[in-house]
Parts: sequence; C-alpha cells; structure tokens
Amino acid sequence: MKSLCIKINMVLILFLVLSFSGTAFALRCGTKLIDIGDSKERILEYCGPPSQVVVTGRGYSTHDNYVAGMGNFSYGASPSGFKPFVAEEWIYNFGSTNFLKHLQFKNNTLKRIKTGERGFAE
Repeated sequence: MKSLCIKINMVLILFLVLSFSGTAFALRCGTKLIDIGDSKERILEYCGPPSQVVVTGRGYSTHDNYVAGMGNFSYGASPSGFKPFVAEEWIYNFGSTNFLKHLQFKNNTLKRIKTGERGFAE
C-alpha cells in the first residue's frame, strides 16, 4: 500500500511539472506575455527597447531553428540549400530585484529565452 501511494505521488508530481513546463519559456512584460516564435516588432511593442543588443552570428544555415551555437551553418558565399541568417541576442534588465532576460533571435523570430544573472539599477 505504501509503495502504491509513493507511485501515485510520483505520477502527480511528474504531471504537475510537465503541465507547467510550457510557460517556463515565456516572458512577461507588464500584462503581456512574450513567447517563442514572437516577432521583434511585437517584443518591442510589449517590452520596449532592450538594454543591449548583440549580433551573435551571420551566415547561411540549413536549419530554420538556428540559434548561435546550434545547427549547421557556413560563413562566406551561400552554398546550395543554405539560407542567410542573422542571429541576435537582446538583453533586458528589469532592475536589481529581477534577473536579466536574454532573448535569442534568428532573423526576426524569437527562438530562445534564457534567464541570466541578477539585474542592476541603471
């Protein structure tokens, strides 16, 4: 009986973790929610300009989901089947009571949201 209760609890915990995992990759700006796949224009409208913009890569990629450090890519002339890309990272500093948010883009599309170190007063 005790092992059955443990198994049921484990299943419930797993269910809860998986049910909230989708929102872990979103960012809230005021009352608006930013998510993977959003455009730069939408993010600028909801969050305002970032504290810093870093171009992390340029070249040609065979993968639509290229983010700096992932995927097959080539610099120089476009080989057959490769598409041009620009990869950027926007960094938002929401103050010393929050963590920095790193938004990674390929061309105009948000591909990844990462949480960085603690923010700071500007």
